[in-house]
Amino acid sequence: MTRKILIIVLSLIMSNNAFAQNNAFECIYEATSVIPANVQEMPDDNIKRAVIAQLSQNVKTYTLLFSEGKYLFYENSKSNTASVGGITSIYREQNSNTSISQENILDKKFIIKENIPSFEWEIHSETININGRNCIKATLKDNKSIVAWFAGDIPIAIGPLGYCGLPGLIVRLETATRIYELSAMTKKDNLNIIPPTEGKVITREEFTQIKNQKMKEYGGNSSGGVRIIRM
Repeated sequence: MTRKILIIVLSLIMSNNAFAQNNAFECIYEATSVIPANVQEMPDDNIKRAVIAQLSQNVKTYTLLFSEGKYLFYENSKSNTASVGGITSIYREQNSNTSISQENILDKKFIIKENIPSFEWEIHSETININGRNCIKATLKDNKSIVAWFAGDIPIAIGPLGYCGLPGLIVRLETATRIYELSAMTKKDNLNIIPPTEGKVITREEFTQIKNQKMKEYGGNSSGGVRIIRM
């Protein structure tokens, strides 16, 4: 990390807590699909174009709420396609180590309570402009496929999908399957943020077992690949 970036990061960390405690925000993210490698490599151009077109149209919107140390990230748009595993909302509190998420397997909802993971980031010197904001690149140390671009002028250490720990709001989050990008942000006087409650309460291990079993039944995989079924 360059000296300039290091100085910026340190100053943002010092101002982060005071800024976050005195502000409430509503952020809207748009999530677009990443075209998997197995689609890009399809030998049949007609099928490849059809799959890419379908994935490109699969845009979802999410809302991120933050107020008084409470965080909620949830899906606004509902897909007509049943999915095997998918986060619909994540709730957290700064003074608690517990994360509460609602996740779906096909038409069944589950509530999962677990410890908030510790995210360790590597901050790079690379910067880009995203919708008028200067953003700094960071990658997750134990998963380099997770790339976050955070804005130092919004010093709250949160982002989509529960990712946190950077000295600025994550404006864009890149994962193996989707890219989440901030499209709107509104400062609020107050927000009533409550955890999700709809669904059967199970552990993360139980949820993973059910999801993996359903993936096998439907011939999918857990890495975001696309399986084409010829009729």
